[in-house]
Amino acid sequence: MKGRLNVRKIGLTFLTAGCLLQASAGWAMSGADFDWLSAEASMTGDLCDTADRDFDGFRYQEKIPHCKRNVSIETKRQVAHEFGIFDNYHDFEIDHYIPLSIGGSNEPANLWPLPVPVARAKCELEGRIHTQVVKGELSQAEAIERVKSWKSFIKLK
Repeated sequence: MKGRLNVRKIGLTFLTAGCLLQASAGWAMSGADFDWLSAEASMTGDLCDTADRDFDGFRYQEKIPHCKRNVSIETKRQVAHEFGIFDNYHDFEIDHYIPLSIGGSNEPANLWPLPVPVARAKCELEGRIHTQVVKGELSQAEAIERVKSWKSFIKLK
C-alpha cells in the first residue's frame, strides 16, 4: 500500500493549494475506459487575461493575470461528456490543466477530468510550483512548463 493514495472516505472534500477534490466511496475509476494519459495529448490549456469574465486582478511580482474560480456544474458535466464520462462524476475531478494559481482560466480548453487520486497528486505538485512563483523563483512560463510535464515530477503508484 506504500505510495498509494487512499480516498475511500465518503464525501471527503480536499482543498489544497486551490484544488478542490471530492472523493466518493470505493473509487474504481468507473469510467474505466477513460485513458487520461491519452486525453492529456489533446489539452492545450488556456490562460486568464484582462478580457476574461472571471479576471480579478494581477498577482505576484510578475503581474500574472488571475481568474477567480468559476466553473459551473453544467460546465463540469459538459467537459466530462466531451471526454466520454457520462456517469460517476464523483470519481473524477474536473481539473484546471493550467492551474488558476499560476494564471490558468476557467475556459473549457483548460479543463479536463482526472481520477481523484491522480488529480490529488497533480494538485500537490501545483502547490509547490505556486509557492515558487509567489517567491519569484519561477516565471509563469517556467511554471506552466512544469505543470505540463507534471507526470515526471510525481509518483502515481
